[in-house]
Amino acid sequence: MHPKKVAASARRRLIRIWVPAIISTGNLTDISNSSHYLRNVVRCKAGDTIKIFNADCGEWLAVISSLDRKNCSITPQKMIRKPYVTASVRLCLAFAPFKAFSPSFIIQKSTELGVSEILPIISEYTVLRSIQQQKLMEAAVEATEQCERLDVPYIHDTVQLDEWILDLIPDKVDRPCAYGQDEAEGKAKIEIMVQEQRAKQEDLKIGQDIIIVCEPRLDGLTPRALASKFKNGLHRKIILMVGPEGGFSEKELQLLQQIPNVYFLNLGPVIMRAETACLATIAVCKTMFDMW
Repeated sequence: MHPKKVAASARRRLIRIWVPAIISTGNLTDISNSSHYLRNVVRCKAGDTIKIFNADCGEWLAVISSLDRKNCSITPQKMIRKPYVTASVRLCLAFAPFKAFSPSFIIQKSTELGVSEILPIISEYTVLRSIQQQKLMEAAVEATEQCERLDVPYIHDTVQLDEWILDLIPDKVDRPCAYGQDEAEGKAKIEIMVQEQRAKQEDLKIGQDIIIVCEPRLDGLTPRALASKFKNGLHRKIILMVGPEGGFSEKELQLLQQIPNVYFLNLGPVIMRAETACLATIAVCKTMFDMW
């Protein structure tokens, strides 16, 4: 297509705005939080048509009823896409924020790749420990508006990794042994326990949550080997875990190995940057489970 025609097509593309409120025909809706964007960035004016959407109500054509510096109201006209969820299986990315890239970058790309939930985690080696939740949510909304999704990923509150792991470990497991009064004895207990759990996980039932940890230092399963363990079907939630620069600490890996249904993924001999590993893990898992 000629460059001028491409530019003209881009100008005709309707702006998409996520609206958390209930959308219904003729119901005047306030979207004043988007007034600056509509008025000063994309140069809309009263009478223009835009698209509004959310996961519960679908996507609608709407007319801007009024627009000034601080206020904006729209009137929905008709539904053009029915409500749906991007993926029937919830894909959750648990990542440790890293200094090289803004966490918003990972939020944006994860949204485009279809992640349903995002969990920022603070691990022992995490450098960036201060995260602004509001900025992460804004990045998720903006990416959703641009990539034609209807549902915005849920951004969990930031958690301490060791506390989050301990909440997932069954009560029957001797939790303190991960740190161990005696290091050699603790490692021996963990190794036995891991082998027992791996044997039980050969026959996972549909509906159980699974955790896939990307850790290059461990001899994890290849994507093909990992996919073969889930022949019976998908699960309700798949949690993908990627550590910070330097990976997870030894203590964190020992704790992770105590969680039921945890698997370690091997993405090959090349050591990836943390942001690359996040996106590669999402893409690999979506391919393994045919979620594209």
